[in-house]
Amino acid sequence: MSAKPHVAWLMVVILITAAPVAGYQSEAKKEDEARAREARHKQALALTDEIVKEAQALRLPENRLRMLVQTASAIWSVDDKRARLLVKNAQESLNELQAAIDSHDPRYASLDSFATQLRFELLNTVAQQDPELALELLHATPPRNSGQQSPAQVNFEAQMEMQLAQNVATKDPAKALELARRALAKGVTYEVFNVANTMLATNREAAQKLFNEMLARLQTENYSTNRPAVYVAMNLLREWAQRHNAPTGEPEADNARLVLSDQAARELCGTVISAVLDNSAGAGTRLPMGNAFDLLRQMQPMLPAIEKLLPTQAAALEARLADMQRFNEMQNGPWQKIQEMVNTAPLGELLKTAENWPPEMQNYLLQTAAWKAYNDGNVALAQQIIDEKITDPRLREQMQDNLDRQRVERLVGEGKVSEARALLPRLASEADRVAYYVRLATAAISKGDKQEAEQLLNEAQMVAGGRAENYQMLYAQLTIASAYRSLDAARAYPIIESAIDRLNQLAAAAATLNGFDVQQYFRSDEFVLANGNQLNQLLQQVGEQLGGVAERDADQARALADRVERLEMKTWLLLRMLPVLLSDNGGTAIESRQHLQQRFSQVTPQMLPLSGRVLEKH
Repeated sequence: MSAKPHVAWLMVVILITAAPVAGYQSEAKKEDEARAREARHKQALALTDEIVKEAQALRLPENRLRMLVQTASAIWSVDDKRARLLVKNAQESLNELQAAIDSHDPRYASLDSFATQLRFELLNTVAQQDPELALELLHATPPRNSGQQSPAQVNFEAQMEMQLAQNVATKDPAKALELARRALAKGVTYEVFNVANTMLATNREAAQKLFNEMLARLQTENYSTNRPAVYVAMNLLREWAQRHNAPTGEPEADNARLVLSDQAARELCGTVISAVLDNSAGAGTRLPMGNAFDLLRQMQPMLPAIEKLLPTQAAALEARLADMQRFNEMQNGPWQKIQEMVNTAPLGELLKTAENWPPEMQNYLLQTAAWKAYNDGNVALAQQIIDEKITDPRLREQMQDNLDRQRVERLVGEGKVSEARALLPRLASEADRVAYYVRLATAAISKGDKQEAEQLLNEAQMVAGGRAENYQMLYAQLTIASAYRSLDAARAYPIIESAIDRLNQLAAAAATLNGFDVQQYFRSDEFVLANGNQLNQLLQQVGEQLGGVAERDADQARALADRVERLEMKTWLLLRMLPVLLSDNGGTAIESRQHLQQRFSQVTPQMLPLSGRVLEKH
């Protein structure tokens, strides 16, 4: 009898019995993950109690505020009731800080600015979770000098209200419309336009009505006192012109855009041109020359569309553009000719012409020529220019270092590990060398080449040395620890311990020197958290490391945090671990929180893009 039938039956038996086993293993794995998640959450809740207890015992209201706000942000998704209570406590700390500011104090301006910054952090954090609560806080915590606010403060309040209104618009368009109209009565801003665009999804009719009211206000706006308004108008015209000149494609639905009709575009264009040309404006309403020139430059590409909209005014606009060109030539003199040469001349001609210019212009042309050669792939010629043409020793050394760094960067990007590695000893900065070794090691880890990664990290550690003598090398050592966490976590811990030991030593030294050789590190014998100095930056770097360690081993992260001697610093580091313990998928909680914190980081209207789109209607 053949053996093959027995083999076939055996395979059937294995397949039949393997399926339940695989299903059981999958269920067991899910149960293990659920238990681990529950254990992490219990750790997080206990850690929250500890952080809140220590935070409320801090002497400095700004430290309490930051601790409480960050804790509220971390726990909001699992305990929003407690988070709101922490926000209330943070508000009380803000009130305490504001009340303590004496207008006769010589430090009044800096203290008031500091309180404003903390208030913004509070509003920013709450806005990510509950925009309506953030709006309430905005109105409940006016600046202490609300009766004598500077124009900048008034603008800040209005901008924050509108940014919050934009978030509220998705849930309560009526409230957002009320706030936007109140802001529009004071003048056109980017934020009003962004609120209108946000409202499109929930109330198109109200959104278009608000947009039309904004267009009407732009016709009467004083552009000399409300600079953002003219840039809003310019952005609307630019987008209208781009769509007007674009090839005809499949039309979008009207409800996808706010409608800017041809007639409205024509009226808006006329208003902007009048402001730029100053045809009818009085002396008090004229735009400064710099703003007018900037607007002229922006309008130049729009001339074809402007000629169709307002042919009678296009000629005057072209004449003013010609005047601007002549003025630029007079102001810039030879530098403009040099810039034209840099942009258009071949490399050989650039080198030949450089010989006939004074030294400062000659050096500029030679540097440009060297980088042109490098960017064209002619590294040898770039090196020759540096060695033979650049006569200033300091400039030559600087260019050589930049060239070496660019070569390493290119080789790393191309994946040429051995060639990049050979060039690293040429880099003047040890911190740069460590950074590139770590980048190469990280690339090796991603390829699964553990042996090469270990060699690269060993070389990085040799460069970094033992006891760091400056902040740059401390940061460099911590980047090595970050790489080791993905490769061999046990080798990362001693590096982090060493950095914490240095943190303790530096904190003790700063406490001794506070008020003598260092400023604003401590107040009332308490370290001022997140104050922007180097010691604070080191604290934040260590916090990032502990957050990463906590993803794999919360007990180890806690043990590292316990090495920190100052209680306020230690509590701040424990807070860095909290989002990781509360997350179901490790470190994504930290990344998500950092991404959200950037949303409200820009409060200057000129820096905020128009977030919506406009549809012209024929």
